[in-house]
Amino acid sequence: MKRLVIVILVFFVLLFLTLPNPSALDLDFTELNAQGYKNSKQLQISQIPILMYHSISDIGGVYSELCVSPSSFSKQMDYLLDSGYSTITFHGLLDYIEGNKPLPEKPIILTFDDGYLDNYKNAFMAMRERAMVGVVYPYINKIGTENGLSKDQLLKMQEQGWEIGSHTITHLDLTSLTDRQLKNEVYESKVKLKEMFDSDVVSVCYPAGRYNDKVVEFSKSAGYLFGVTTSYGKADLEENLLELSRIRINRSDTLATFVKKVN
Repeated sequence: MKRLVIVILVFFVLLFLTLPNPSALDLDFTELNAQGYKNSKQLQISQIPILMYHSISDIGGVYSELCVSPSSFSKQMDYLLDSGYSTITFHGLLDYIEGNKPLPEKPIILTFDDGYLDNYKNAFMAMRERAMVGVVYPYINKIGTENGLSKDQLLKMQEQGWEIGSHTITHLDLTSLTDRQLKNEVYESKVKLKEMFDSDVVSVCYPAGRYNDKVVEFSKSAGYLFGVTTSYGKADLEENLLELSRIRINRSDTLATFVKKVN
């Protein structure tokens, strides 16, 4: 009888030792939730290049560095295709983070700030020929202006798989605004874009890259899941998803410097 009791005790001790540590499981889920992930799987890809473009044109002047020529842009797109990169949007990235869809082997996101008219004529057309998609960030007051994308153009881009993100209402420095002004810029731009394009707006682009903790908190409260900055580097998916870095592409970039930046 004594031997039987000892055997039973040993069995339960061994069983207890093989069980997972509950506190360790809680820690894993807490960390994932804190980072905004809804699934419990570790990310297979932790960093991704997000390219930052503005105007795709031959325009010169004081802001010429923000204007990548159409010929240079086409060469850059050809390089990305030849090198095995696949363009995705933030909706695609969200599907991956939530465990719904895998990412391609070499994912990359192309973003276009401000919503220039040439984004349709030069960027969208060149990328459509190559079956590529991008994320465009028009600010509300620029839509439909002489040098801005029209609603119809944005709808055509959306139909081809492009994503339309928020760049606020007026492109003001968000860090200089009152709470009421900030709410209008961040919340109302999301609402207006939803009404115009009948699609969830999951990402925000901070005008001129200016943001602080309060801006991030307002953006989170408004329901944005991703925020892109002008901080240089690849986006780290294990950090705050509302403070993602990007790689600025300039007019002066040669194909060689472009390749170096991307890689």
